[in-house]
Amino acid sequence: MIQWTAHGRFVRALGYSPDGAILVSGGDDQALFVWDAVTGDRRADIRHDFPVIEDLMFSPDGRLLALATGRPMVIVCDRDGLRDGPLAGALARDTGDPLLGNMWGPGVSSIAFSPDGQYLVSVGAVSGSVARAILWQVTAFRRGRQQHNPPTRLDSLDLRDHDTLTATYSSDGRTIALGTSRGMIVLWPYAIPWKHLRGEDRVERDRHLRRSRMVEVRAGGDDPVRRIAFSPDGTTLAAAIGSVVDLWDYRHVDEKLPVVSRRRQIRGHTDAVQSLAFSPDGRTIVTASLDGTLRIWDARETFERSCLDPGIGPLHCMALAPDGMTVAVGGESGEVTILDLDERP
Repeated sequence: MIQWTAHGRFVRALGYSPDGAILVSGGDDQALFVWDAVTGDRRADIRHDFPVIEDLMFSPDGRLLALATGRPMVIVCDRDGLRDGPLAGALARDTGDPLLGNMWGPGVSSIAFSPDGQYLVSVGAVSGSVARAILWQVTAFRRGRQQHNPPTRLDSLDLRDHDTLTATYSSDGRTIALGTSRGMIVLWPYAIPWKHLRGEDRVERDRHLRRSRMVEVRAGGDDPVRRIAFSPDGTTLAAAIGSVVDLWDYRHVDEKLPVVSRRRQIRGHTDAVQSLAFSPDGRTIVTASLDGTLRIWDARETFERSCLDPGIGPLHCMALAPDGMTVAVGGESGEVTILDLDERP
């Protein structure tokens, strides 16, 4: 176990680059830190004026970093711009209601890239009881001072009475799954255009059709869905709901609606699960909880393989390394802790 003194306040977001070379951490102290994932050396101290980093994620090719900053906008920056000093080369896109303005928006809470890296989804509250998921195209973003093109907004989905807390893409990139504050999972099958939707003259009809294809799944009770993830093979959807992780069988055949069926539950944490992830081979699920423990589970049989206590108090975020061998966790102490998954208490 290795501990790095990182942020002065909460560590709320962690993310490994796809090549496993660097780890980025963000929290409540208006700083992003870039770490060498092997040596633990801090490569960069990046300052910004956002109130908090709620979530962060690298694109699949490792070129872009997207940030959810506690403001009603999505931030995208080039990995090459992650150097000491102010956040440079970042491009922001407004996610708020143009009639209300940014000042009324609580901000983006979660972001997720599509598996092919072409799209980015951002979710968060817009105003009052209105939550919104927005789909962006990010392929136009280019390096170079004269070539930066902001993400293009493609579509949005309003979810009234459901503050949207988290988002993820299905493994095949065909569906976006959204977790809400009222125990609902929303499946939005518009991660890529449907094959039968063609022609610019059908834009409005396409939009209406996509709305009608939204699927809502009651996860059980009113506990918020804090984090969701698909297994690498796309057959299982995992959702952290309170102190429990629900596992759902998932199917999405051709252009039919996605179908989920209850499988089983993972129980063992004594407080809310804040983060979860599948191992690259899909055999293991790793969970981090406010009870201060990191637990490793058999994804098929759902038994607990091990329980690790980093000793830093409640855990608010987690990032699994691309090789599935190590995991980074952060919490209220401001420290980032790296653990080997084969460690034993």
